[in-house]
Amino acid sequence: MDCLLTDLVRSGKPRLALNLYHKQFTKRALPLHIPAFLALLKACTQLKDLQSGCHIHADIVRNQVLSLDGRDEVFLGNKLVDMYAKCGSLEKSQQVFDMLTHRDIVSWNALLAGYNLQGHGVEVLKVIQKILIDGLSPDVVTFVLLSKICETTGSIVQGQDVHSHTVRVGELEKDSVVGNALVDMYAKCGALRKAQEVFNEIQIRDVVSWNVLIAGYTQHGNGEEALTCLEDMKSNGFGPDAVTFLCILKACGILGAIEKGESIHNDIVRDGWLERHSLIGNALVDMYAKCGAIAKAQIVFDELPIQALVSWNSLIAGYAQVGKDELAFDTFNEMIRQGIVPDLITCTILLTTCSHSGLLEKGQMYFASMSTCFGIRPTVEHHTCVIDLFGRAGHFEKVQTLVDEMPYSENHTTWLTVLGACHKWTNVKLGKLAFDHSIQLDENEAAAYVLMRNIYTAAGRREDADKIKAMGVEKKAWEERYDSEDGSVEATGMLLLG
Repeated sequence: MDCLLTDLVRSGKPRLALNLYHKQFTKRALPLHIPAFLALLKACTQLKDLQSGCHIHADIVRNQVLSLDGRDEVFLGNKLVDMYAKCGSLEKSQQVFDMLTHRDIVSWNALLAGYNLQGHGVEVLKVIQKILIDGLSPDVVTFVLLSKICETTGSIVQGQDVHSHTVRVGELEKDSVVGNALVDMYAKCGALRKAQEVFNEIQIRDVVSWNVLIAGYTQHGNGEEALTCLEDMKSNGFGPDAVTFLCILKACGILGAIEKGESIHNDIVRDGWLERHSLIGNALVDMYAKCGAIAKAQIVFDELPIQALVSWNSLIAGYAQVGKDELAFDTFNEMIRQGIVPDLITCTILLTTCSHSGLLEKGQMYFASMSTCFGIRPTVEHHTCVIDLFGRAGHFEKVQTLVDEMPYSENHTTWLTVLGACHKWTNVKLGKLAFDHSIQLDENEAAAYVLMRNIYTAAGRREDADKIKAMGVEKKAWEERYDSEDGSVEATGMLLLG
């Protein structure tokens, strides 16, 4: 029985193995041994079958398998921790972990992975110090997991603790995977200088090392640094791969570096990357569109063997960006005719285009069609786009209705959008409402104070304008540069759509 169950799981038949286990279990067959239990727990993990996992755990306890001493007990216990965590029961995973009489670094890794998978990064950071204090030696898996957790929580402090330990045990010198994970962590937390420093410390670099650094710079809009990294990468004897090209094309789009983008395009064609990786073709369309070279974007798009939704979105956005709204809408209509279903991004592009062009009826039509035609539930961003559309046109009764009907909790960007519209049309009443909601969500948001004082100033209510400024100064959300010579206010750094 043990061998049969193990073979079934190994051959990719986890459900059949569990069905056989349950059948034999009801017949009170001979007890299983550790290899079979390990295989069954693996099957539960693959299928996310928590109920079967609980049955198997009970069988393990009943047969006193976990009472064994040594490696077998640790191995089986670790598998139970892993199974519960990946099946979504962190409570049971923690319970099993706490009951283990013997723990190794794999035990901790299983628990850490479970917490990270379920999005409980803050809680798991509390165990980092326990691992180090208990004198355990983290392995590569630990460092990668902890780096990812620090990345998702944005916790640089704990990330630095991991980094310090890494340096002490010499992991940066022994394994590039650890170094790459740390570079990735710092980069995604926005600590780009620190990411560069760790990168410089890595003794043995590979293509992944360069890619995580390039991706970090690109992610945070540092296109020039990303391009510099590419040249350094080449000079150090490393050729770019698909990931490199995807990041660099995005960097070119950020910078509007059309000439560099064309040069990279030539390299891609020369080395045959378009035939091997369809995502690169999509990235090329996006790059040319963002650079305003919409004709070249169209040419690349037409030559793609598979025209994915992401490419359609890039092309539609590109036409809208250069002011060719009708071609943007025509491209969308052609996409629909070819049976491509739009997504949330498509709808955002269309609604934003309508808002910027003042196309009220078309914007309402696209907004309504999201749910009625395409089965897409509008997000807060889509509601904000429509609010912006009516706000720009001065239809404040409609704006108020849309705000009241939004099926979401209060959103800061939405209220700033309303405030921006009120600033344009000097709507004091709705503007004050939007201002009050905005500072309740973020009392340090400078744009809210700037816009509200602008509204009061335009309405001739100087005393109220001064009160708003005083509030901003008190909250340290006001700077002298917001005041112009004539006493009006310059709204700088606003976070409004468009």
